[in-house]
Amino acid sequence: MTEIRPSGFDAITALNDLAKITVWLKVFAMALLINAVLDVLVSTWALLVVWLPLWMGILLWQAAQMLEDFRTAGDLQAGSESVAKLALYFKIFAITILVGIILVVGSVILAVVVFIP
Repeated sequence: MTEIRPSGFDAITALNDLAKITVWLKVFAMALLINAVLDVLVSTWALLVVWLPLWMGILLWQAAQMLEDFRTAGDLQAGSESVAKLALYFKIFAITILVGIILVVGSVILAVVVFIP
């Protein structure tokens, strides 16, 4: 696959713009982690799925840390790794959403078949 870059595209500028949101990445990561802990406190069944928000929160936190390393030390490797972590986060998020949609549609179909003769 060939890379298509718009004219004037600068990866450093893009990473600098991304580095400006590290605080919000950390806030969202902490919200995911706190939510996971509260889920476990409320129900033991949450242990089956609590690893997912924990993993996603850790990914966001790591991405934010790497973006800070990029911004403070100019570490391009850290900037590149942060983008990879964010990409993985969004892939996991998309898969989670798709699984949720499939479960909802399946539940509706099952309810229609079982309860409506």
